[in-house]
Amino acid sequence: MNNYNVVIAGAGQAGVQTAISLHQAGYTGSIALLSAEDTEPYERPPLSKSYLAGDDDLNAILFRTPGYWDESPVTLRTAARVVAVDAEAHTVTTSQGEAIGYGYLVWAAGGVARTLPVPGHDLRGVLSIRDLQDANELRSILGTAQRAVIIGGGYVGLEAAAAFRGRGIATTIIEAQDRLLARTTSPVISDFFAQVHRANGVDIILNGGVSEILGNHGHVTAVRLADRTQLEADLVIVGIGLVPNVDPIAGATSTTASSSTPTAEPIFPASSPSAMSPATRTSTPTGSRSGSSRCRTRSSRPSWSRTTSAERRGPTKWCRGSGPTSTTHASRQSASSPATTSSSCEGTLRSLASPWCTSEQARSSPSTA
Repeated sequence: MNNYNVVIAGAGQAGVQTAISLHQAGYTGSIALLSAEDTEPYERPPLSKSYLAGDDDLNAILFRTPGYWDESPVTLRTAARVVAVDAEAHTVTTSQGEAIGYGYLVWAAGGVARTLPVPGHDLRGVLSIRDLQDANELRSILGTAQRAVIIGGGYVGLEAAAAFRGRGIATTIIEAQDRLLARTTSPVISDFFAQVHRANGVDIILNGGVSEILGNHGHVTAVRLADRTQLEADLVIVGIGLVPNVDPIAGATSTTASSSTPTAEPIFPASSPSAMSPATRTSTPTGSRSGSSRCRTRSSRPSWSRTTSAERRGPTKWCRGSGPTSTTHASRQSASSPATTSSSCEGTLRSLASPWCTSEQARSSPSTA
């Protein structure tokens, strides 16, 4: 059985950044990064934007350039989804039946797309956009799609709508709440994006409930709303959030560091500051201040490091213990302030990367005044 000082379950943004940050902070123990997918770790946001539109290929959205992991001190294991955790034995079991031992386990397994619990949700042509396989399947049928219905008016729904309209596909968004992006941003930003999408031919139905997805010979043909309205569709995207991948650890128990058993180590979620503390005691990352939350511009990296897709797009700021500062996150924080409407809208436009969303449009966005 292979054993590692740190095992990270999940190779998304949190998992990859945790692995790299541990090494950059001077941690010298062995690190294994376990990916559920059979490809090198990649960024998920472009799946519904540049990758879906065909502007980027897989290499363009990888966290690190091809071959990076072969030179890295981090051991990447692909097709190694964790299906069980034995906290007492300090082992995880992968989908291939392999047992892997750990000292620390960082849980960064993300989630799966939430399914719509209505009749017809499993028809062909009803898709989500959560991983590379989803995006590839969607790309393969976009050339023949004529009418699309998107269930969910969040970021994924808006990004998909922009890509669909760019291909001339008639598109309708159905949102259960009274505005788009209701869970993530302010009404001013919601109204702005509703105006932009409608101006580009997207139909938007707010306060809309879906009662059934209709089909013929196993393929979707229409979406029926709660008010009995029927929308024809040969493609349906469900973007209503995700379900966290926590089943493998839901039943796992672990003795914490305060336990009478001194050798027991806890299981950490990747978002927990404690997950980094055992490793970062040895040294402080270059350019950071101990105990400080100030952001720094990354000035150096190990010799085995390679340029990331994010770095190719421009400078990246890093915060101690947090990873790259997200433009989207920044826009959400500032959107609640009327004085920052224009700048926050511009940040959100960049995050959506829609063909209609430009900084000029953002600067002319509606004011709360």
